[in-house]
Amino acid sequence: MIGAKESIRKNVFTIERILKGELRYFFAIVTLKVFQSIVYLLSVYYLILLKEDLRKGNAHQIIFSLAMFFCF
Repeated sequence: MIGAKESIRKNVFTIERILKGELRYFFAIVTLKVFQSIVYLLSVYYLILLKEDLRKGNAHQIIFSLAMFFCF
């Protein structure tokens, strides 16, 4: 319950800052969310490649896909 109240308080604080005209703060949040989405999509992409490589049995491709998945 305390965690939910703290989350609501942070969201209200963020909205207040945006409404006061601190657009830099808003753009920083949007940029962070876009970056997180890109990283998530890349990790899903490399996970799909890993699945295909495991089916085909390409050892060097499996290692590459695993490395890239854990990087992202």
